[in-house]
Amino acid sequence: MRRFILIFLCAGLWSITGNGQNLLSATATMVSENDAHSVVNVKWEQKSSDFQKVEVGEEVSQTFTFTNNSEEAIQIQKVKPSCGCTATEYTKEWIQPGESGFVTAQFKAKNKGYFTKTVTVTYGPTAQQQVLTLRGEAISSSE
Repeated sequence: MRRFILIFLCAGLWSITGNGQNLLSATATMVSENDAHSVVNVKWEQKSSDFQKVEVGEEVSQTFTFTNNSEEAIQIQKVKPSCGCTATEYTKEWIQPGESGFVTAQFKAKNKGYFTKTVTVTYGPTAQQQVLTLRGEAISSSE
């Protein structure tokens, strides 16, 4: 009896999966076409900054600017640094079409060695993301 139920369930899942594939792909196509109209056109002046060599204890800062080239106003929803050692500041107001906004990232090199810090910026109606990068090498003052 258990085998019969198991076979029945498997056959049912197989038939649902076969027909469900077409339904899922049609849904995915409709969603991607709708999302294409909601994608925000943002032009970043730069997306990374290489500080080369900085002294241990030195604070470095980079302001990343962008222009809203969309037809609608956008707002930065979230700015998330990769670690607690990176501080951020950013445009909190709505950015109208043709206007610019900024994200500033500050990092203080506490240890000697190479570093790569990222800041993920989430914006627009579809929560687009842009990763901004700070990199360099922290050296002691005697080097």
